[in-house]
Amino acid sequence: MLNFGSESREIQDNPPQRGVADEAETRPAETTLVRDQTEPDNGTPEQNKEQAEEQEIGDLPDIELSDADRMMDKVYGDHVHQNPGTHLRGDIPDDEMWQDYWRRLIVFPSQTYDAPKGPVGRRFVEMLADMLLGIKARKLNAEKFIVFQIVVLQRSREVKKAKDVRKRLTWRMDAWQQGKFSMLVQNTERTMESLLSAKQGGLTPEQQAKIFHRKMLRGDVRGAVRYLTDREKGGILQPTDIDEKTGDSVETVLRSKHPDARIPKPESLPQYDHTPDFVEVDITAEAVEKVARRLSGSAGLGGTDSHALKHGLLRFGGASQKLCKALADFTDWLSNGFPPWAGYRALMSGRLCALDKCPGVRPVGVGETWRRATAKILLLVAGAEAKEACGIDQLCAGLEAGIEGGIHAMQALWDLHETEEKWGFLLIDASNAFNEQNRIEMLWAVRHEWPSGARFVFNCYKHWAVLVLRGNDGHAVFIFSKEGVTQGDPLSMFAYGIGILPLIRQLKAEFPQVEQPWYADDAGAGAKFDEIERFFRRLCEVGPQFGYYPEPTKSILIVRQHNLEEARLRFPAFKVKTGNRY
Repeated sequence: MLNFGSESREIQDNPPQRGVADEAETRPAETTLVRDQTEPDNGTPEQNKEQAEEQEIGDLPDIELSDADRMMDKVYGDHVHQNPGTHLRGDIPDDEMWQDYWRRLIVFPSQTYDAPKGPVGRRFVEMLADMLLGIKARKLNAEKFIVFQIVVLQRSREVKKAKDVRKRLTWRMDAWQQGKFSMLVQNTERTMESLLSAKQGGLTPEQQAKIFHRKMLRGDVRGAVRYLTDREKGGILQPTDIDEKTGDSVETVLRSKHPDARIPKPESLPQYDHTPDFVEVDITAEAVEKVARRLSGSAGLGGTDSHALKHGLLRFGGASQKLCKALADFTDWLSNGFPPWAGYRALMSGRLCALDKCPGVRPVGVGETWRRATAKILLLVAGAEAKEACGIDQLCAGLEAGIEGGIHAMQALWDLHETEEKWGFLLIDASNAFNEQNRIEMLWAVRHEWPSGARFVFNCYKHWAVLVLRGNDGHAVFIFSKEGVTQGDPLSMFAYGIGILPLIRQLKAEFPQVEQPWYADDAGAGAKFDEIERFFRRLCEVGPQFGYYPEPTKSILIVRQHNLEEARLRFPAFKVKTGNRY
């Protein structure tokens, strides 16, 4: 009889980096210094090195570089900084003021007007384009860009007619250009507080019908149906609610699902024969327009949802063309260089929601729509290389008919061994996989497996992202994403899949007789009982190096009826069944 158990996280040889605390974001600004960085020895363009040397130091003063950090410096010219980067200014003198404005506004649910047709809408879209170009030109940071959208488009109870909306937006854009930022932020805060009571559960049927009607008129059919049917069985939990499964507060549960960073030992990083040169990607306005037509999803912290961004990119003539060009240039900036974190920091933040699993808590992340758009643009241009790298080893990168092929292959395998003794198929479940993945190891693998997307992925994950869990009283909980990939990021599936490719290849080399289909963190193992036992034990040994922690009690061993009794005796840690959804 064998009981499996993966090694405890607390005794792994991946200790959290020293000198780091969640309170890092409250530190005062440090003196701006020049980084003496190691030039990558893998063909990185000289301009990338020069650009990196001009940036502020990303590490806090009490941090000691690890050997893994130095290895990252050699292949990226930089390493992962274990802090949210709020001490960085990006050479913007009033950055601290804009970070404060941003933090004050994002704690409220944003209810915004759509940019109206005509000159008012065109003016707003042109101002957006100018500000996006201003980020790249280092005239402002993304916090100002987000605050502008919130304060200009914020909905008011008293303003409903189209001409009044245009008048209100014109007045607010005038005030912005006159530099009345404090007044706009204060006014927006008051308006948002007055709208806090408008929750779906407390609305009358007539009010719900109006919201449904408004969503339909915007073309958001999916959102309208979801709102009306209220598909989530348990609804949204507040930070102070108690999780029935653990007895802890929702805030505590969500913090536990976002672990501290684990610094790998150099020898645990996968070995590669060489480090490929970075590949330049060509980002065009046409690519932006193509992605814009397929955008979907709700709003992040800034209140701009996919419909609003699509509207701005496609429906305002010359102004939309200017915004498409600006977004293309911005995506190119993130894809082909190493821009300062402070410049785009706010775009890497996300909205965190807690859904009731009845019992349990399911975290759902919603990234900024602008970040989702840039990631999808990069994937349109360079995603094929990631798909090729994963191939049939990892089906989550979009291999054509990969899922269907995997299902049919496993069904054929199941039929082939119908009468065989001591044969089964193990469905493996990993604990909190996307949040537990080792971020440094993931970026290391991406650097060698996906050279055209490596800089963009590194730029997204070189600091902690801020996740905001909003309450219904105007307060919010700030949680840092320190490890793994961030929820709400379209790149997360690709980055995660590439990150565990070395683990998959190692297991396939060691156990060629075990059929191993993988889709992201969902693994399968079809073999004789002896091989399944050896395979799972080995997975428990090497998986934690990659942040992959198998959970025996949630893994399911599927066997034929004549093997059921022996399987239950031999694998008491697994759920043993004669059939399960795959």
